[in-house]
Amino acid sequence: MPNFTNFSNGVASFGVPVIPGGLIPFSRDSKVFFVDQLRGSDGHDGRTPKKALATLSKAHTLMTDNQNDVAVVIGSVSGTNPNASGGSSIAVRESATLAWSKDQCHILGLASNRISQRVSVRSDGTDFTPLVQVTGDGCVFANIHAFHGYATDEAQVCWDDGGQRNSYYNVHFGGMGAQLAADNVGGRSLTITGSGLGENYFKDCVIGLDSVTRGAANSSLLLSGGSTRNIFEDCIFPAHTDDASPLFVTVGASGIDRFVLFKNCVFNVMGTALTQAMSIDNSAGGNVLLNNCMAANVTEWDANDNAYTDRPAGATLGGIAVTVAGT
Repeated sequence: MPNFTNFSNGVASFGVPVIPGGLIPFSRDSKVFFVDQLRGSDGHDGRTPKKALATLSKAHTLMTDNQNDVAVVIGSVSGTNPNASGGSSIAVRESATLAWSKDQCHILGLASNRISQRVSVRSDGTDFTPLVQVTGDGCVFANIHAFHGYATDEAQVCWDDGGQRNSYYNVHFGGMGAQLAADNVGGRSLTITGSGLGENYFKDCVIGLDSVTRGAANSSLLLSGGSTRNIFEDCIFPAHTDDASPLFVTVGASGIDRFVLFKNCVFNVMGTALTQAMSIDNSAGGNVLLNNCMAANVTEWDANDNAYTDRPAGATLGGIAVTVAGT
């Protein structure tokens, strides 16, 4: 039997904390704050797992701008914490919009899967929107699940990014998680906003849900305000529909600047086939580029033929020439 050593206060190398995954940047003055909804308390300092905080909002107040501080969120595969006394949810629950406004402050979930990770950010039962609003720059978010949805007929947004140069790794944005929300035309799982801002990177992310049926022309992803050069790589866009009008991506007039790139992304619809995967305004402000992407149960990429792709929406094999989207 191998012997394992338990380092109760974590491991550091030359004063820098060692965090699994290698995705989080650290500097000499970086601090780590642990968040554990079940066993934590916002009265703790959060500096060790035994003194974990209960909410991400409290962790954010303790972080220092531009210092590469990290909030590490503790969860479990089964959905329960075997070491906790009472309670079954491992979600970090907030009572108001989680306003992530500090630059170079990061969130890392201790989760292992890709869809509906067992490290989840949710509301405590209070109806508010968006669930999370990022205005900080240079932040990294990894291995977390954001779930949002109320049985109220209103435009609900799960996650809004109005910052720039933020990176997302293995994040599931689960918006419109209740029927009335899924039937509201203003519903969104992810919005990227902000004039002249952007340059965000999304890798191995899931954007949307297929557990609630959508019946209105809402959108999994909205790009607006001239957001610049966003990249989505190896991402999954799931949806379950009972109407042909829901969308995966909406780009309004002057919604982007330069381009938005979808690379190796899958857009999958269960239920009613969609008329189009995307709605792209004729004056979008930049190019919508699809490289090696696939859409299932969708008639065409964009009815206005404003998406540039090397693969027709329903095709099993892709061509090599860049063509304007269509069937």
